[in-house]
Amino acid sequence: MELNSNLIQSILEAALFSSNEPLTISDFKKLFKNNNDNENEITTAIIKNALQQIQLKFNIANNNDYPNAIELIETASGWHFKTNNFYTQWLQNLLPEKVAKYSRATMETLATITYRQPVTRQDIENIRGVGVSANIIRQLIDRGWIEVIGQKDAPGKPDLFATTKQFLDDLGIKSLSELPDLLPEVSDKIDNKNSIIGNNFELELSEKNEK
Repeated sequence: MELNSNLIQSILEAALFSSNEPLTISDFKKLFKNNNDNENEITTAIIKNALQQIQLKFNIANNNDYPNAIELIETASGWHFKTNNFYTQWLQNLLPEKVAKYSRATMETLATITYRQPVTRQDIENIRGVGVSANIIRQLIDRGWIEVIGQKDAPGKPDLFATTKQFLDDLGIKSLSELPDLLPEVSDKIDNKNSIIGNNFELELSEKNEK
């Protein structure tokens, strides 16, 4: 069967709808591993173009000028469909979610790690000006938002913390470069290691992403 652009898009859509996890370019290529037509090899460029066309198809307003119910996004772990946030207030009536509540200290700790990673617990305490509870670090690790990526070359070899792919996925972004910049006055305070930054880093993340 000839793999034209429309069929390729449909195959990718079918894969995206059937998968419970984000799919990478490598995953999409596996869909065509039995294609023996070397002249029509399904390259990375072809797949990316097809994904862009699917985005255009789903990520546009419908005839009533409201956002489409489903959109295709790319996060750190790959591509996946999700429901548009515009419809969350109605979906909550059908599928109520318990939204995780995090303390100001937890959000400040997460923000510090996010914008100054990799950092040690002592670094976080120096920046915030107060101690960091081990329970806060454990909570963020258990949630899958931070992880230990090594040890600092310093006395005691303290752990270095950084954010994870799961953190980026929950924010719906591909990389940290997509995060908003801190306000100048907040950034200066962090650099001066005397800051409370929770109000500049408000996150409302549910316990799971809607698909």
